[in-house]
Amino acid sequence: MNLSPECEFLLSCMRGETDTGIYDKVKSIPNSGFNWNEVMMKAQLNAGIPLLYHKLKGIGGSIPQSVLQTLKAGYYLNAFRNEHLYHELGNILKVLKEDGIEPIVLKGAALTATVYQDKALRFFHDIDLLIRKRDLARAGEKLLEIGYKQNIQLSIEKQCKIQKHLVPFEGPDKEILELHWNISNFIHGYTIDIEGFWKRARPCTIAGVEALILCPEDLILHQCLHTAAHIFSGGLKHLYDISQTLWYYHDEIDWEQVTLRTHEWKSEKCVYLTLRLAEEVLQVTIPPAVLEDLKPDNFDPQIIDLAIEQLFSNAVPRPNIIARLWVAPHMKAKIAIFQQGLFTSLRAVSGIYDLDLSSKKALLYYPLYLKSNIFLYIKTAWRLLSNKEELMNYKTSHNQNKKSDILRNWFISPEV
Repeated sequence: MNLSPECEFLLSCMRGETDTGIYDKVKSIPNSGFNWNEVMMKAQLNAGIPLLYHKLKGIGGSIPQSVLQTLKAGYYLNAFRNEHLYHELGNILKVLKEDGIEPIVLKGAALTATVYQDKALRFFHDIDLLIRKRDLARAGEKLLEIGYKQNIQLSIEKQCKIQKHLVPFEGPDKEILELHWNISNFIHGYTIDIEGFWKRARPCTIAGVEALILCPEDLILHQCLHTAAHIFSGGLKHLYDISQTLWYYHDEIDWEQVTLRTHEWKSEKCVYLTLRLAEEVLQVTIPPAVLEDLKPDNFDPQIIDLAIEQLFSNAVPRPNIIARLWVAPHMKAKIAIFQQGLFTSLRAVSGIYDLDLSSKKALLYYPLYLKSNIFLYIKTAWRLLSNKEELMNYKTSHNQNKKSDILRNWFISPEV
């Protein structure tokens, strides 16, 4: 990796180096030419301000006091915010449990309560809960009863056909809560056994309430899918989650189950690439046999380089198909983008309409899927065409997003 001194310094803090090692890094920083603002900006993009303060607070050396004061403020602000979110999470878990609903706590709230030794270290801006699909309506009603709002009129069934989670709920103090019923959107075509999460889930006390969290193997896979879904933009924070998870559960992880479940979910590309990045960038230890088992056929090493560039890029991946069509350089590229966005696999259609994977009904539902997708694209195109400034923003970010488009296309392309 050919990284700037600022990026290398941030990585040193995230790789679990000892205080002595980090102190030596600080001592070696030249008096001029090193951009602390760049370090702070990269840390901010990766939600790493609290972690950076934790690593540097006792180091001293040539760290500017203004930098330490800014980091300290970010650390304590996050500690206060997390305490508030945990208090709110405790109330929500109690309300749901009283109604017989058994959620699994996901992402930041679960990680902060387990793998992180200091609650202030892990920034999370919302609460994510995995709910059985049959319980979504009741869970939503309970949230409305305690003052949460959802700014949408769509039914639960229609929301489930659009996303892996319901439209976010907003709490009385602007807390954001997402009720997930899946951990991946159907467009990716993964075949995930959702009910299996509850069979393998572990009990854990969170915010003073007995709750459930994912087992280590499912947690690792969820982290890989989530990191890849963002095309690795700002992904250092997600890789750090993985490194902390591997450290915390190192004696418990059943890597055979990780590989077996990856194949069952048909998610080899995203799991392989994410684990390779964790190994390459943060120097975590992944069993070689696992990587060899998951490695896609005819894997191009340049994919690793593109993903690393994306990790350190300030660009936000452009998910909108209309915008991608607008900036495509020629008609052939536009047709390819349109086909990728409009058409999907029968397996994905089966998931969207809750059909058995072996059912031939997906063929009958395919025209309905196309109709709803075309309608969505027409609405989006009209919105963009009515806002020239938004279109120009997409055009100017085109070069930055080329790499994310290459990675996105690699993820969804079939094996040759």
